[in-house]
Amino acid sequence: MSNYEHVIKWDCSTLELASLERGRHVRDKLNMTGGHRRMHETRMRLAVKPLTVLVGPRGSGKNRIAYNVHAPGEAVLHMEEPEYGAVGLLDAAEQMGVARAVSFAVNEGQWIVMTTCSDYILKELNSLIMLGEPFRGRKGFLKRYPEYRGLALDKDKVAAYQCDPLGGVIPCEVDNRGMNLPYIDSLIDHINKISNELANHLEDV
Repeated sequence: MSNYEHVIKWDCSTLELASLERGRHVRDKLNMTGGHRRMHETRMRLAVKPLTVLVGPRGSGKNRIAYNVHAPGEAVLHMEEPEYGAVGLLDAAEQMGVARAVSFAVNEGQWIVMTTCSDYILKELNSLIMLGEPFRGRKGFLKRYPEYRGLALDKDKVAAYQCDPLGGVIPCEVDNRGMNLPYIDSLIDHINKISNELANHLEDV
């Protein structure tokens, strides 16, 4: 399998981007000169794989970055926040279905660049990556959950990036437990912490 390192030329405004090539930050600002807007060009290097995932909050520029990512010689499908369907936000089960469809398509040879903020999609993709690893009890697992047959996702086919308005574009590790996404994981940890603390207070009443 060939992976591509793609150089992005991106016009940006007051966004500070991490230079992945040089390991330092590059600040590009919007300048106003003589009533005309002059945009600076930023270069980034992203390792593009069959499934390239970009996450980040609103305003992080992840969608704009994603649409400038291409893999030479490959037809890339760009998916912008697929958790939002044609009629609005998909429910949890439908979002998990999106993740499974993405994994199936990648296994069939489709290259996908996807942006998302859905922890349902991301967690399901991580489950499919774990399913792609050898483990005891695999046969029993697939017997209990036949809907996962043929959906295992090879971790070496996945690249993940975290986009942030102030912190730039940061590559995230992908290992046998899936994508390590600090932005999403920290939010989930915070939600769980608040919920557990409130539950403990109620027990004391």
